Amino acid sequence: MTDHVHIVTTLPRTVSQANLVEQIKKVSSKWIKALDARYRSCFWQRGYGAFSVSPSELKAVLEYVQAQQEHHRTRSFQEEYRKLLRQHGIDFDERPARNANDAGGALQAGIFGIDDHPRN
Repeated sequence: MTDHVHIVTTLPRTVSQANLVEQIKKVSSKWIKALDARYRSCFWQRGYGAFSVSPSELKAVLEYVQAQQEHHRTRSFQEEYRKLLRQHGIDFDERPARNANDAGGALQAGIFGIDDHPRN
């Protein structure tokens, strides 16, 4: 079963990452639960990862996302995510991002935002 998604998108200044992720999770949860009774226990984890990407790195990021099936033949999403965070010196909490009372696995979201509006 797929346990995470990657989204590569541009983000207008008027929309925050948190609002985008909230809307994606809300709409997709309603959609998948309406598909079939077996998906009614599907849920998203509380957190997400969001990364800004330089336009010059867009092609590499798209290739990375498109090659996910191949990546996950040799390592899990969690292993790959930890490696990415460590490579870029990002501190993270190893504790699970879901409640102890939650049953089953949670879907995880990774957002790669393209930074085509440099900030001064």
